[in-house]
Amino acid sequence: MSTPSSSAAAAVAILPAKTPLPLLDDGLTVVSFNVLLPNGNDGWWMYKSYQPHVPEEHRVWPFRKALMREYLLSKDADIVCVQEASAETFETDFDFMKDAGYM
Repeated sequence: MSTPSSSAAAAVAILPAKTPLPLLDDGLTVVSFNVLLPNGNDGWWMYKSYQPHVPEEHRVWPFRKALMREYLLSKDADIVCVQEASAETFETDFDFMKDAGYM
């Protein structure tokens, strides 16, 4: 098994929320985010992913959507990828992206 070179390891960074993403030489930025979207109206499987100390009101989609909007739009990325989104509700779940100019 090989180990990453020191230059490759140095290029990897975890940035705090709201930190602008560094631009690459060509200026392209990509954000990838797991949204943990509820599956269906009750969202039963989503709740098992929270620690007990997370308040109920922070587990609901409208609250999380507002946080996600703030986070994703603060990155001003050229490309935004989301995982665990629902095709049935994608347009309304991520309407803030279209409003911000993403297609």
